[in-house]
Amino acid sequence: MAQDDSIKLLVVLLGANDPWDFPRPDNPAAPYLKFETPEWEAEYAARVARIAAAADKAGAKIIWLGVPNMKREKLDKQMVYVNGVLARALKDKYPHVLWLETADWLSDNTGQYQDSITVEGEAVRVRSKDGIHFTTQGTAVGCRFYRASFGVPAIICRSFFRHNRAD
Repeated sequence: MAQDDSIKLLVVLLGANDPWDFPRPDNPAAPYLKFETPEWEAEYAARVARIAAAADKAGAKIIWLGVPNMKREKLDKQMVYVNGVLARALKDKYPHVLWLETADWLSDNTGQYQDSITVEGEAVRVRSKDGIHFTTQGTAVGCRFYRASFGVPAIICRSFFRHNRAD
């Protein structure tokens, strides 16, 4: 955004690769910040805030998507935690950020992971066999959902989802 001030909308989905310890930003030689600790959460929230502030400074709005449910139970629980951190860091703090749960369209009616969803009466596989990534059909379903719900331009949708899939 610093190099291209024409960017006025970001669609962000971060977190699926984040349930790990990471270096302390003020002292990389110190022991890592442990995942699921208050220190980790504070640093993660600060990183989220920097992204939101950069978008705000550029006059861009953000549609920030929650991490979808995952097939593996341990990873799914980690994503619930990451989503909680993201939601607390974003909700009601930035008027230019819209927080959306992906579970609204990717999960069954109990909020659980599913490989396929029903679209216009047909089962469509939206997640890859690894239970993490989107399928090509899943990206198309996601694009249609966000375009219809929020008017996200097709080019943004295709670009975003193209980089977040594995068939």
